Amino acid sequence: MTYEEARLIWPDKTFLANINLSDYNLEPQDLRKKIHEFIRQASPDGLNLWFQISEDLPTNWEKSIPVVLDALSGYSI
Repeated sequence: MTYEEARLIWPDKTFLANINLSDYNLEPQDLRKKIHEFIRQASPDGLNLWFQISEDLPTNWEKSIPVVLDALSGYSI
């Protein structure tokens, strides 16, 4: 199920989402685009979406986590 499909079924719920471990290996601009797409699908109003790392810590976490945080902070509705 996509985030978009889930949002249609549960419009008032907060989603706690993972970023696939392999996505952390994307080029920074592609990772940023992926995060923005997750937000667009799951939280078009900018609310009710949380991200977590519940798998292993990405091996390149020192480079990839700042990209994710930057994508989150720089996203505008």
